[in-house]
Amino acid sequence: MVVFYGGVVAWLTWPLAAHLRTHLAITDPIARFEVPLVAWTLAWESHALVTAPLRLADANIYHPAPHALFYGPTAYGALPYFMPTFLLTGDPALSLNVMFLACLALTATALHLVVHRWTGSHLGGFVAAWTFLTTPWLLWGQGPGAEPNYAVLQYFPFIVLVTAEPLHSVGGMLGLVALVILQGAANPVYIAPAVFVPLVVVALGRLVRRSTRASAFRLLAAIIVAAIALGVLHAGHLVVRAENPHLAVQTYWTRPSSTQLMWGPLVYGPTAIARASALIVLVGAAIFTRRLLADRALARRRAWTHATLWAVIGFLISVPPIGMWGDTRIVFPHLRLAAWAGVYGLVREPSRLGVASLTGLALLAGLGFAECTRSWARRRAIASGLAAILAVTMYAEYARGFCLRLPALPCESARPLPQSYPLMTATRAAPGIYDVVRERGGPLVELPFAVPGTTDVLDVPAAHARAMYRSIFHWRPILNGYSGFWPERFPVRIALARRLPDPQVLAALRQETGLAMIVVHLADFAHPEPELEYAIGSPSRPSPFAPGAALAEREVWATIADRGGTDALRLVARDGDDLLFAVVE
Repeated sequence: MVVFYGGVVAWLTWPLAAHLRTHLAITDPIARFEVPLVAWTLAWESHALVTAPLRLADANIYHPAPHALFYGPTAYGALPYFMPTFLLTGDPALSLNVMFLACLALTATALHLVVHRWTGSHLGGFVAAWTFLTTPWLLWGQGPGAEPNYAVLQYFPFIVLVTAEPLHSVGGMLGLVALVILQGAANPVYIAPAVFVPLVVVALGRLVRRSTRASAFRLLAAIIVAAIALGVLHAGHLVVRAENPHLAVQTYWTRPSSTQLMWGPLVYGPTAIARASALIVLVGAAIFTRRLLADRALARRRAWTHATLWAVIGFLISVPPIGMWGDTRIVFPHLRLAAWAGVYGLVREPSRLGVASLTGLALLAGLGFAECTRSWARRRAIASGLAAILAVTMYAEYARGFCLRLPALPCESARPLPQSYPLMTATRAAPGIYDVVRERGGPLVELPFAVPGTTDVLDVPAAHARAMYRSIFHWRPILNGYSGFWPERFPVRIALARRLPDPQVLAALRQETGLAMIVVHLADFAHPEPELEYAIGSPSRPSPFAPGAALAEREVWATIADRGGTDALRLVARDGDDLLFAVVE
């Protein structure tokens, strides 16, 4: 079954599977820096765990800031699917693509198995998996296609399955603890809350009834143990927060935006499943309700109840604190609670919390289909035909970008998908440069930080993310860095580095950071960032570019290289347009 869904995922993302070593997905402008960030994060953790585990927190970016790993997501949950390939091959692109595709296939398989467990219907399991895979957020826009660690969702269906039944044993409680830790470790800001909030609601609901109170206490104990374990795993984030009193403003990003109500979540984000899937949920629910009055099937009722609970709770927590109905601004009550707790200083894209709702909706689609075809147990051909028609309808909506034209809601984000999945070339490290870097040692900085003459904020993190990705091939400390937040002194050091090769700036950087090497990519001065072929909801646009400024800055470094260096710099390696200078002591 995993192989089957692996093939389906490879088809939906083709030609990524044919370019696992050379290309990475780029479904949104943020993928230019988020994808290299995730690759670097997992590569650093893999490297540190087998070489110097005690140095895990002190990653090689933002030098000389301590605890650099914890300025961004750690993505521990993705590590078991990335690390084996990386340790065997040393190839971050291959490892990231294998993790991305495998986790999507595993989640589809998990949904299938859970629905089959509840209903005995493999076709219902397929409908659940297909609902998941044809939700546009999953492979397009700012979903896992742009941030691959969000592909680790395969534990959600099993968590729903386990909690649908009361916990009667310590073994069941420990199993749930393991599932929650594994799922929550994928992302402590978005995925972990999407797990814990529905679990707490379930536990509180069971506390009300005497017959389920013992189960509720076991569930609460499991929640507490899992929360403590995840807190220990991510304690470094609290250390970084303590070291940076103004951390909330040390970032490229802002607070969550508003969304159109009530239709916004229906056309984008994890909750925007296919309309055909939503229809089968409604029809199946109506049939189930009618039958429930007759036979009161306890197991089926629990399945429907818990899938619905996860769908509804996941939806509610994913709605931004400010909504719009046309031009009317609506402030939800949870805005005040969140403002008091400082939640939206971290949760800047609440829609991502909808992964819990996506799980519930996919399970409901499978349950709905099984309910619609339950009376056709001996007419498998008819049920199979209906599943095929439903799958084709869902894919047509997915591929053609169908959009319901609802009041106060435009359809700009709905447009046909391209014939092939959008890819970007994985950054490669020139061996003539990075072999020398690896041998020499010492901190370095990579230039340029952005395309000269541009003002687009996206260019800056993209350049730093490329430097981070290249550092995988040498692991020397670098002044560059990109993550969710930055150290307090980082902008100061970068402002200085922008003025290189000024001798006074070089001396100041050497004194503060021990800077030993400078890598210069002349080609990056000459060409702006490539435009994206396609990005849902984020049309491609060229960045402003000043050729004169770019060529002038490039000429300065090219002239220094032709002369072999300056009094303060010495050219020690050259590979095409890539230059390596050593700082003269």
